[in-house]
Amino acid sequence: MENPMDKQNGVLVSWLAFNHDPFERERGKDTYRQTGGGEYIQGPTINFLFDPQSPYCGKARSVVMFARNDSKSVARVEETFDEITRRDPNIECQRILWEGEDPTDHETLFAFLREQMPRVRRRHKDVPLWIHASPGTPS
Repeated sequence: MENPMDKQNGVLVSWLAFNHDPFERERGKDTYRQTGGGEYIQGPTINFLFDPQSPYCGKARSVVMFARNDSKSVARVEETFDEITRRDPNIECQRILWEGEDPTDHETLFAFLREQMPRVRRRHKDVPLWIHASPGTPS
């Protein structure tokens, strides 16, 4: 019998890790950190989806990423989606932008999520949602 976890069947729902997606950045800079061998250090989203030690590696059909609606955040979401698509062009990527200003304003964030999560669930019914609640941002 086929194990349903052996195929692409889940949806990653996460906030953008602003300083770490798609790769870790040097503190206060836009440049990526590298290993001693010159490889970029993967951020939380790329690790979740593609690290061979992740139980979700190779199993995502979609990624829904929340981010602030500002030019830098949108650019970093697009960088992350470009890296995801480069590694697996079959993964569908969707961004949902938050109009808030303060990522520590949890009341506003929760109101936003109370509105958005039912929409995400309806769009991806009958598949597991993997909630990556804290990829490295206050939100």
